[in-house]
Amino acid sequence: MALFMKSRIIDNTSTHLDKLAEATKEYVEPHVRSYQASGLKQLASTGSVFLTLAGWVLLLFVSFAFANVAFAVVASHYLGSIAVGFGLFGAFYLLLGVCFIVMQKKVQQ
Repeated sequence: MALFMKSRIIDNTSTHLDKLAEATKEYVEPHVRSYQASGLKQLASTGSVFLTLAGWVLLLFVSFAFANVAFAVVASHYLGSIAVGFGLFGAFYLLLGVCFIVMQKKVQQ
């Protein structure tokens, strides 16, 4: 009789554990789906911000390039030589690049 009682207790415990596992699964699955949807929404938002920022950077880069060409043409008109006008702007940006490299090395030390 004691063996029968132990078997019945084990069966009841097993049944309760199965019900608990099923209830836990029913509770967790909707939350996981909710977190996945939330993560997807945040990813879409972040991607949108990144693409917008990339668009602005591209627009500013193209605008800056055209402005530099325009200023180089104006400078070449006043200096009387296209090569001198564009060379002057090229030398300015080369000097600016060298200054940034030198400053970067000093900052890193």
